[in-house]
Amino acid sequence: MQRRFYRPELDIVRLLAFLSVFFFHAGYADWHLHGKATRILEGEGRFGLCLFFTLSAYLITTLLLREMQTTGTIAIARFYQRRILRIWPLYLSAIALSCAWSLHHHNFHIQRHWYIAALLLVGNHNRPGDLAIGHLWSISIEEQFYVVWPSLVKRLKVRHLSVAALGLILGANGMIIFDGFAPAGSHVNTWYNTLVQFEMFAAGVLLAIVTFGESSWLTSRLVRSCLVIALPITWFCAEYCFTVGSLNHPLRLGLTQCVGYALVAVSCPLFIYALLGTSGWPKWLVHLGKVSYGLYVFHLPALTVVEHATHFQSPWLAALLALALTSALALLSYRFFETPFLKVKQHLEVIPSRPVEID
Repeated sequence: MQRRFYRPELDIVRLLAFLSVFFFHAGYADWHLHGKATRILEGEGRFGLCLFFTLSAYLITTLLLREMQTTGTIAIARFYQRRILRIWPLYLSAIALSCAWSLHHHNFHIQRHWYIAALLLVGNHNRPGDLAIGHLWSISIEEQFYVVWPSLVKRLKVRHLSVAALGLILGANGMIIFDGFAPAGSHVNTWYNTLVQFEMFAAGVLLAIVTFGESSWLTSRLVRSCLVIALPITWFCAEYCFTVGSLNHPLRLGLTQCVGYALVAVSCPLFIYALLGTSGWPKWLVHLGKVSYGLYVFHLPALTVVEHATHFQSPWLAALLALALTSALALLSYRFFETPFLKVKQHLEVIPSRPVEID
């Protein structure tokens, strides 16, 4: 029996990434904040998605490298079976429910193109607009990355994987500069671009390669604390790059955004590394991180429901109510809907990972 690869501290990373995205969406939905610094603080929350991407690439690459080391190969078919069992049931259910809601309210025609794109896992190429599950475009990017990555891990040596990751980073920056020459205003599409977000996956891949086989982690609390504190500071600087970029100078815009994305791509793996090897986290926090996929799927519908069903004057109170609703839905989904699929997935694991059992 292979030794289980599971690090509870990474569930804390998942939870923090979710909370970042949640309050970003809550801010855009309900808060009316003024001042450049405040807008930057509000906007940097979206980088929680980049932290998700980096963590996902780190974990998947580590598991694939362990499988390759242990068995001499990678069972590609079983990898995709595991991905389908983990991602697709809740993803497709959310799309189906949203589609049914749209049909009931006779506005399906407004978003039908996005529903089709989402089913084809290219939802990031058709911007969702004002849709309660529009944030699921990110699932498409994640699945696009894993179309090719397991095969590359199987066929390439580790040093060549590093070159491939660096190639993704160069390609992402080339795309960012190219988008800088697009018509004014359309540069926001850079955020939804597959190749651009692959820079975050590349950062996770490099972290997995650098730390593969490592059994000892940072022991200095000072260094850990500095890396943790550096994350929000770096994200603030990155959002500042996006906010002040000159729209009148395409090359300057592209280079400024390259710096912004690079700051995020460096800070995310360093933050993950800072938490590796930590312990003593409360079980309830770890469990919330464990159900972070459900938290992510349900949070925007919950925010939408609270916004339409209540008339709170305080946006913080509305956000906390939406967070409570999101948590309840995610916990119920994990226990009664996702767990049966995850138990099947567990039987397909070559390297045992996170246990499915409810704590």
